[in-house]
Amino acid sequence: MLDEHDIIYRTFCDFEPENEMAWTLIESFAYSNNQLFRKKAFYVDSPINQNNFNWLSFRLYRGRMYELAKFSTHFRASCNTSPYNSTNYTDYVVGKLSELNLFTMRGRQCFTAEYLSVAGTNCSNCGFMVYQSAGGAAHPHIDCYQSTLNCNAPVLIEGCTSRGEDIFGMYGRLLPEHGCSSSQYAINKWWFGS
Repeated sequence: MLDEHDIIYRTFCDFEPENEMAWTLIESFAYSNNQLFRKKAFYVDSPINQNNFNWLSFRLYRGRMYELAKFSTHFRASCNTSPYNSTNYTDYVVGKLSELNLFTMRGRQCFTAEYLSVAGTNCSNCGFMVYQSAGGAAHPHIDCYQSTLNCNAPVLIEGCTSRGEDIFGMYGRLLPEHGCSSSQYAINKWWFGS
């Protein structure tokens, strides 16, 4: 890939057929490395191993993410038990960047997931709440309980309680059934695509 300064850098792309979408990885980390990522919003410049690609701990700097977003229409988050496995559609969310701008969003925001699957709960075109700290101190994540209360999520995600477990990031409160936090070796991945 080329960044805004025409510098070549290495990341990972997924061209598997999925509604004719192509995806570029912007972040990947093992749950065991959650402490490195949990307090980093996407609007904060905080690259990790961006020039030394590593599935267990990787994040592009903000300028590269922003350049990718300019040519992307969607974001997705996915989970894997191995970095080399194809995308696991059991724990997966995809939505439009035009509805959820991860570079300007602060606090909580409802968005419409084109598709979400978490811990046996699946839905299409349904509302969920994403949280990303206003001070940059919280990685973007879905609050499964607040989604039902405030965003018209059609059903409570299986295993979710009023504690408001975090999915697809931060993991202050765990949902053990969620593939991204099911073990120390679970891999969290965030992508931009079009």
